[in-house]
Amino acid sequence: MRHSHRLIAGVLFLSLLALAGCVELVGQRLSLSFDEKTDTLRLLIFYDGIHEKPGNHGDNGAVQIPKFVADGDMMLFDWFGHIKMADIRTVPDPNEPLAEVQTALAASLKTMPIGHYRDARGHIGAAQLVTISNARELIKKLNAAINKSSISFDLPDMPRTTEIWKAAAAKDHQWFTLDGQAVRLAFPVQPGEWRLIKAKGLWELFNGIQLDDQTADGRAKKLEDARKLVSLLATCTISYEEADGMVSIMLGNRSSSNTYRLSIIHDEYEPSLEPVVTHEVPLDLDDAIARFVIHKVDKPAPGVAEIISAGPPEVVPAALLRAATGKDDSIQEAAVEKLSEWARQWNASQGAPAAPEIFDQQKWNDWLLNVDRIPNELMPDPKPPAPPPPPPVPPDSEPEE
Repeated sequence: MRHSHRLIAGVLFLSLLALAGCVELVGQRLSLSFDEKTDTLRLLIFYDGIHEKPGNHGDNGAVQIPKFVADGDMMLFDWFGHIKMADIRTVPDPNEPLAEVQTALAASLKTMPIGHYRDARGHIGAAQLVTISNARELIKKLNAAINKSSISFDLPDMPRTTEIWKAAAAKDHQWFTLDGQAVRLAFPVQPGEWRLIKAKGLWELFNGIQLDDQTADGRAKKLEDARKLVSLLATCTISYEEADGMVSIMLGNRSSSNTYRLSIIHDEYEPSLEPVVTHEVPLDLDDAIARFVIHKVDKPAPGVAEIISAGPPEVVPAALLRAATGKDDSIQEAAVEKLSEWARQWNASQGAPAAPEIFDQQKWNDWLLNVDRIPNELMPDPKPPAPPPPPPVPPDSEPEE
């Protein structure tokens, strides 16, 4: 019996890096870090712009969100990436290649809702912390399961690479490894076959985003899809190395946490689920982060310290901006001072986009809107559609002067 399709799906799921319901997101940010001392992988998930799928009027989402939170489920990129904890905890068939991996994952995987927040557009979002303890042992089991399943390897159009994979598996090849804070995937290939597969894949990608012979609406959608893909790739830290028949792909930085962003998934935001989100995840995360940064409290709410140390860099200024423009006079001035201090540090170390060092609410809103995306002016339409031709002149009339 062939298990290759199950193996591939399992690898994508277990690496947490590859991925229909009634709840949609405007975007999502995933921040991955590894604590070498405690051997723990941490994944912070930011569900940006949670809203009801158009046409559902909030009824289904109002049921799904409480169950999602109570069950400790998680969602990667969209509802099709909904991962149910109940499925992970199901006792697997011992004959399945990934049975030991699933059992180990069920014992080490924990999820925790942290709080809700507002983005620069005022959209509601929620943050979740996912931890995997004994991460090295889990990855060791994953590699062992892949090698054990080597008999089922069957790569389409790559017969020589298939045999190379089987030989590597027999020598206990390590497909996945942790490299500092980064995750590395390494696999051997037959160079000639790999060259053809790369060419085919790149051609299908570029062919899929051709803009010619499209209607105006179709062209706009194709262009926006292309911009999303470019933004995702440009804002992720990805290293690719190919040499001597070995391909290595490293996701992230070795020495710091890594954030992966999908800026626009669905842009039809509507607010009907906001009361549900704030009820189910009651901590005001913006307020908690701002007060922690300003007052340096000893014991912040669970998950807040992890967000500040390993989450997307913009979460701190976003929280301080809300405090600086909020109704609590006691922290407004301190929030403005901390914003300027944060901006100076950012400009000295990063500088792109430049943060406003003198407080200006509109400039900070603009900064927050652009920090996680590539501006469209850097990705212009290569060939704007020609204007429609003028209407034909009736034969019995003269053209207007």
